[in-house]
Amino acid sequence: MEDRRAHQRLDVAEAQIGNVTTTIEKHLSEHSKFEKALADNVKMTTEIAKNTAELVELFKVLLAIAKGANWIRSFIIWVTPVVVAYGGFLIWLKGM
Repeated sequence: MEDRRAHQRLDVAEAQIGNVTTTIEKHLSEHSKFEKALADNVKMTTEIAKNTAELVELFKVLLAIAKGANWIRSFIIWVTPVVVAYGGFLIWLKGM
C-alpha cells in the first residue's frame, strides 16, 4: 500500500516536472522571439537615426544655399539701379 502511494506521488511529481519543463520551453521560445524583435527594432532605429542625420545635414546645406541666394538677391537689388544709371549716363554722353 505504501509503495503504491509512493509511486502515485512520484507519478504526480513527474507530471508536474513535465508541465514545468514544457512551460519553461514555451517561455524560452517566446523570449527568443522577443529578443529577435528587439534586435530588429534596434537595427531599424539605428537606420532611422542615420537617415535623420543625413536629412539634417541636407537641410543645413539647403539653408546655406538659401542664405547665399538671399545675399545674391540683395546684391542684385542694390547693384541693378547703379548699373542702369551708369548705362543711361553713358548713352546720354554718346548722344551729346
